[in-house]
Amino acid sequence: GINAEYGSECHIVEMISNNFISQDDLEEICALDAFSEPPLPIARHLSSPGWYNKGFKDRSAFLDITHLTVQFGGELCKARFMSHLKTLHQKEGRVFVDRLAMNGSIFYLGGRTKFTDDKSVYSIEFTPRSEAISLTTFTKPLAPGTQNCFVFTGIGLTEAQVKTWLQGCVPRPPTKKSPLTKFSLTKDEKERLKDVASKSPLPEGWFFNGTYYVSMTAGKSSEHPVYGELVEKYVAERNSEVEKFNKQVDEFKMLSLFDGI
Repeated sequence: GINAEYGSECHIVEMISNNFISQDDLEEICALDAFSEPPLPIARHLSSPGWYNKGFKDRSAFLDITHLTVQFGGELCKARFMSHLKTLHQKEGRVFVDRLAMNGSIFYLGGRTKFTDDKSVYSIEFTPRSEAISLTTFTKPLAPGTQNCFVFTGIGLTEAQVKTWLQGCVPRPPTKKSPLTKFSLTKDEKERLKDVASKSPLPEGWFFNGTYYVSMTAGKSSEHPVYGELVEKYVAERNSEVEKFNKQVDEFKMLSLFDGI
């Protein structure tokens, strides 16, 4: 693009990036038929918008790439980590051209880590642009006290950004369970309790006529007389387990990957 207009008395024309050509050379370039062919003006406008009115801003063709190495303790949740990689691909891959020079864009991450559900050390490489992931067992022996680590490559990355991303991959507390009632039992649970009841002795005054359980004082029922008691006992036992589980959820402490690092 031309960085300065020239008049009849101008013999040297300054071009973008401080390159200079003579007026005669410029006129010869502009006189070429190819200069005005339909695709070329379009290409000039798209590659250097505003060139004709000095509105184009010259800038480096090279991006300011950031490389960050982050060490952390603890282990990651594999399911959450893979979900974060998928989200990263959706964010950086599908709109990669639009985000190419945006601060915070991540082009690559790689490193090693352990997962909570697998004690092996894994070597990981991931490129959000193509969603290509390499997940292999790390076979090299590690020195005692060696930390997990990742290298992030992108534009304008900050340590706080990548630490927040990694912290989002730690295990989350499980969801609390709801107490059971006799109405919330599953069909299978009810069938199992009925099977247990059918093998229990009948209470005094009850007999089975082949279709119903009959009592001269309590009438008849399609269910074994002790079925109701078995349901209440079963619900009480399950709710005791639910109460213990929910207490553990309340006491769950979120792992911080960077304490003491």
